[in-house]
Amino acid sequence: MTQLTLKTKWMKEKLPEFQTQMMHSFNFADERREERTEHYQEAFQYYRSVLPTHSGKGTSSYVEPVLRETVDGLMPSLLGIFAENEINAVKFKPLSKFVTNEVTEAVNKGLNEIILRKNNGYKEIQDAIKECLIAGDAYMKVYVCDEEETEDLMPIEGAPLEMLQGILNEYPDTDTDQFEVDEETGTFSTEGADLVKKIKTPKIEFIPFAEMFVDPSVDDIEDARYVTHRTISTVGKMKELFPKMVEEIERASIIEGSNESDMSNISIETQRQQRSKEDDLLTTNDQNERPTHLYEHYIHSSLLDKKGKTRYYQVFATHAEVLEIHEVDGHPFVHMVPDRVPDSQWGISMHSLVKHQQDYMTEMARSILDNAKTAAHRRYIAAKGQYDRRSLLDNRPGGVVEVTAAGAVKPMEYHPIPPAAESIYAKMKETAAITKSNAISESFGQNMSQVAASSVAMFVQEGEMKDKRVAKSICFTGLQPIMSKLYKLIKDHDLALTYEGEEVGLTGKQLPKRCEFAVDVTTNNDEARKIGQLMNILQIEAQLAAVESPISGAQERYEVYNEALKSMGCDTAGYIKNPAEHEPTPEELDEALKAKLLDGRKFEAEVFSAEAVRDNLLAEGIKLEAEIKAINEGIEREKEANVLKAQELQVKQSANEQDFDISERKIEVDKAELQTEVMMTAATGEEANFTHSYR
Repeated sequence: MTQLTLKTKWMKEKLPEFQTQMMHSFNFADERREERTEHYQEAFQYYRSVLPTHSGKGTSSYVEPVLRETVDGLMPSLLGIFAENEINAVKFKPLSKFVTNEVTEAVNKGLNEIILRKNNGYKEIQDAIKECLIAGDAYMKVYVCDEEETEDLMPIEGAPLEMLQGILNEYPDTDTDQFEVDEETGTFSTEGADLVKKIKTPKIEFIPFAEMFVDPSVDDIEDARYVTHRTISTVGKMKELFPKMVEEIERASIIEGSNESDMSNISIETQRQQRSKEDDLLTTNDQNERPTHLYEHYIHSSLLDKKGKTRYYQVFATHAEVLEIHEVDGHPFVHMVPDRVPDSQWGISMHSLVKHQQDYMTEMARSILDNAKTAAHRRYIAAKGQYDRRSLLDNRPGGVVEVTAAGAVKPMEYHPIPPAAESIYAKMKETAAITKSNAISESFGQNMSQVAASSVAMFVQEGEMKDKRVAKSICFTGLQPIMSKLYKLIKDHDLALTYEGEEVGLTGKQLPKRCEFAVDVTTNNDEARKIGQLMNILQIEAQLAAVESPISGAQERYEVYNEALKSMGCDTAGYIKNPAEHEPTPEELDEALKAKLLDGRKFEAEVFSAEAVRDNLLAEGIKLEAEIKAINEGIEREKEANVLKAQELQVKQSANEQDFDISERKIEVDKAELQTEVMMTAATGEEANFTHSYR
């Protein structure tokens, strides 16, 4: 929720245009609400047996109370469903599988604690359901307000300042002027103080039809583009709520009556008709006690956004001036109906269903009563001047009428009601009984001793089907939205959930983000049938558990029981357990422990055997490693021998190469010597021959 500043230049320029849009929407909603007013007034007058009116003086004014009996027949079962402390008609169901049952139970308890105990929920829900049944529509409001929690502090003298700090931390809204502080000694004193702290508290209220103005172009209030809640306040109270807007409040119109249709039931019991509360307000010379209207508008508009985007605003205003504007994400109202009209905002009331029956049955009952009165108090034909008027008008038993001539006074002919009229009246009562709750005909009740108990239960259950139909409609249109809005408020304001005065350990920020609220309309008779069904299941299970059936094991029996309980709308988790998720008994735990011990011993043997195998493998591995090492060493020795052989071959090759070089050099020398000898021989022939021969 973001509050807008009204004093900026932008806002001052836009406010007149915005107010025009707001008043246009209000007038449009007001015109359409007036169309529903006649139905609303007539419905409550039928409920109080004011209508239909009788035909004239001397005729019976009796009204057959069909509408009242219908509503009164439905109220006990509906209140039993919605307003019993231990019954949750609407249950919290998280959409995440990671949310525990403890959290779910805590949320259910916390929300129902807020509705039924902290807000006098029984009265608020009773008023809403009654108006819903009678007139077809009822409004409720869910919001958060600051409530003051107070505590009396006894006189204190010379206490340390730490104590005062602790008191103010616990009660931060306390007026500190009640304490005298001595800075030198570090102490404080008080003659007694009123300690105050403001606590954000969720509130649930029934809103009278006369105070609501809703956009009539939608069939669901959640889709409304405009909603207004108008209440009667005083100038002084509004100054406390909006201390910065004193001048605007002083200029507010003072209520001096109403020009609207009468829609308040304030005088339905005294004057047998509706009036407007505004007509009963007293004028006063106390300026702060002057009555005025406070308007709480919720409207979609793009006029206050600088980018022209449509936003949703909560606007507090007088009839002509805006006091405060907040940007919000939704309105706090719920519209409850007993039965919906497709594509219409208005609901189908019990008045609409039984009005014609009340008219016809009243007319028939009045005819019977008037005829009986005529039979008991006959009219007479008397000759003028031939009887004594005083004695004729004296209707005492055994009275005597004096006449001057025989036959001067004769009773008028009496026409009894035709026998068919009584059967028609009885048929009308039977027809009306169909609309009433738990309808069982008179003949059925008179012959109850001849009817089997199962037949009685069947008739009662059939009668309750209508209760459940109405209950589901009220749940889906009323209680379920209330729970959803309440859950959102707790999350948005991070409020702590409590149950029976103690916190359940959850705050708004800890609640699951995704959830739904499931409807469970269970009547008292449903509870009895549920218990009977559970007892039957226990008896059947006791018999079947002792017999091992080839076609029906524990899991199969569970599925059958589960479907039977689900068909009755029963949450099976608290009654029967799924064998697949079965928790073992102590005996089963002992057997499981023994089996575990045996498995443990077997495992130990397997481990011992595995260790032996491991040791064998290690020994073989060591042996193999030694063999591999020996092979590697042999390979290394062979390598070294081959290297030595290679080196020897290289030495031999080098020696051979050296010998070859020496031989080549010798040949070269011989060639040189031979050439020398040839040259010398040429010079000295004999010597050369000799030398050659010698060689």
